[in-house]
Formats: sequence, structure tokens, C-alpha cells
Amino acid sequence: MAKRSSDDDSVMVPVELLIQAAGNYVVPSENLRPRTLEAARESAADRVGFYKLARLFLVLLLCSALSVPALDRLTAWHDKSVSPSVSEIQDQASRIATEKGVGPHWGLYEAFNRLRNHHAENLSPNR
Repeated sequence: MAKRSSDDDSVMVPVELLIQAAGNYVVPSENLRPRTLEAARESAADRVGFYKLARLFLVLLLCSALSVPALDRLTAWHDKSVSPSVSEIQDQASRIATEKGVGPHWGLYEAFNRLRNHHAENLSPNR
């Protein structure tokens, strides 16, 4: 380190005197502490609100990420398990009876048998 010269001391004394004199001019206002505390409280409340909102967003994101595949599976299962209406079964029974040359009762039996086999194939856990 360099040695201080006596010229440096002579320059420092007036600067220090100016700083000391200015110390009497700088006076904090009466409400500086309450304003500072209030600003700190507002800042903390804003942070807490932001974190709550961020948590809510993450929970919603997680729920949607987990529910979409589950809904897709349910929709696929529902599509497999939807049964034809009574009129569709009756039409199918009439076609079977006409094609095979059997009575309408036997055609209805065949239509229900096909429907049962269709459901057994689509709903089996092995698929």
C-alpha cells in the first residue's frame, strides 16, 4: 500500500468537516419508519398472494395433466360399451332372419348373441 502524505490529510479534514456538518441537515421525517414498515408489509403481502396464485396454477396444471388421460380412457371404454338401440337390434334381427332363412325369433337370438360376443371382445381385460 502507498503511504499517505500530509497533503492527503489536509484534503480529508475539510471533507470530513463537511460530512459532519451535513449530518445535522439530514433529518428523517416523522413518518419514515411507519412508511417503511407499511411498504415492507405490502411487499410481503404481494409475495404471499403471488405464491398462492402460483400454487393454484400448479395444482390446476397437475389436475388437468392427470385428468386428460383418464378421460380419454373413459371415453374409449364408453365407446366400446355403447349398445345399439332397440330398433337397431330389431333391424339386425330382421336382416339375419332374411339372410339365413330362419324365423324372426331365431334372428333376434342371433342378433343378441353377436352383440354379446361383441361386448365380450371389447370389454375383456386381456385386450
